Amino acid sequence: MSDSLIARPPANARISVVRSRLQRWKPAQLLWIVGIANLASSGAVLMAVALSLHLQEDQRLPLRVKIPIFLAIALSYAASLIAESAMRRGLRYHVWPDSLLTAPRKLLSHPVRLAITAVLMAASLILFIILPLRNSTLGILFLALPLSFSRMDFSLNPPSTDPLSAIPRSGLYPAKSLHSNQWGK
Repeated sequence: MSDSLIARPPANARISVVRSRLQRWKPAQLLWIVGIANLASSGAVLMAVALSLHLQEDQRLPLRVKIPIFLAIALSYAASLIAESAMRRGLRYHVWPDSLLTAPRKLLSHPVRLAITAVLMAASLILFIILPLRNSTLGILFLALPLSFSRMDFSLNPPSTDPLSAIPRSGLYPAKSLHSNQWGK
């Protein structure tokens, strides 16, 4: 069939469908889903590291242990990415009023967020130092929560679109024009 025969809904109808689906979730709930999912994946990584520390050098974790840990990590990242994309779509289509966006903004600016970020980054650094060759790639998974929070913070508080807005007006337009009497010497 040709593309002209396939009926596509107009763009406004697609936007209204997206809005109706996203109105079931509040931005604060999506932020909590992102946080809990990333903490669950960090917990699964910790469990894998703790279990592997008790093994001898030439042994590996059995498959019956690896599969649940891998599934926990994969499902938590999937939930986190779905919640993040739902938040971005909701912000793009202006689904929520500003009153609903103040709670996630407060959560992201809370000092506990900075403490959690510092602890997870320190854990990642310690993991890189203690187990440089054995489980070094697992340390990257500790950075997922701070990175997710940074992406959510960027989505909720985008920088201004005008790159010159941060420069004071007096810096852009000096009081008098530049003048030079030495044109070639």
